[in-house]
Amino acid sequence: MFFSALIGIVSFLLAVFSSHSAYYQVPMVVLGKVYANSMLVLINSRMILGSEETRTPSLVISVLRFGTAPGHPADGL
Repeated sequence: MFFSALIGIVSFLLAVFSSHSAYYQVPMVVLGKVYANSMLVLINSRMILGSEETRTPSLVISVLRFGTAPGHPADGL
């Protein structure tokens, strides 16, 4: 954020104080690329955060008890 504000100020000062040259266009090109990358970062971070909230929990708790049927010869009866 600070970087884009600094580039904006520099391009403004170059546009005001150097009226016969086009030196202000160089920082404006850089500023456009910084804004485009910032938007892509913002969109990607929202996609990652949104996907974490919609996940279903992967923890499954089940209790299984194995044994023999009542009256089975393996029960010792």
